[in-house]
Amino acid sequence: MARKATEAPAFDEFWALYPVHKDRKRAEQAWQRLTAGDRRAALAALPGYTRDCQQQGIQFKYAQGWLNGRRWEDEVSDPTPAPPLQGRGVPCGQTATKRAQFPTPSTANAQPLPSHPRGGAGVGSETSPIPPVGMEKW
Repeated sequence: MARKATEAPAFDEFWALYPVHKDRKRAEQAWQRLTAGDRRAALAALPGYTRDCQQQGIQFKYAQGWLNGRRWEDEVSDPTPAPPLQGRGVPCGQTATKRAQFPTPSTANAQPLPSHPRGGAGVGSETSPIPPVGMEKW
């Protein structure tokens, strides 16, 4: 049976559309505290909320929290997808999801570091390319 336009939507109608079916009793109590106009507004905003959460990878709130927080009044994004953002160091025309192709160093041409008496070039040693902090001679 279809409801009249002036009639408030039933909780079962909301529950069937809400994506998370947890803690129904508290969600129904929150629903009963809403006015008929708030119930209609919440039901109308539900598709935008589910779309935003899915597009942005955000976890859905429990229905009780969504209703008690009056989240249907939150701003929802435009249903058209936004163009991909340009990341740092990504040339125009490429999306930030594409990784830049950098050449890898060849191990055949690698020069060994100068040796140190304790096994390698330590910071601040005479053969180290890294000067010690606070030394005036560097």
